[in-house]
Amino acid sequence: IASCLVGSEMCIRDSKYTKEFRLAMVKKRTSLLNMTQKQLANRLNMPEKTIKEIESGRAIYNAKDYNRIKRILKIT
Repeated sequence: IASCLVGSEMCIRDSKYTKEFRLAMVKKRTSLLNMTQKQLANRLNMPEKTIKEIESGRAIYNAKDYNRIKRILKIT
């Protein structure tokens, strides 16, 4: 994780979704909801590529997407 100082605010760059979140996401999506990546992407109104990148660990953390995924998949 790299951090930078912007004015008086601290920002974080290049932070990734945690492995625990990614595993929970895949488990909920596949085992409990029987949902494909494409179906989840459509439900979240985001590109399927984004779902693939998050689940594979390549996506940069985005709080808005994180909260939407948690809400739709009921991840606690």
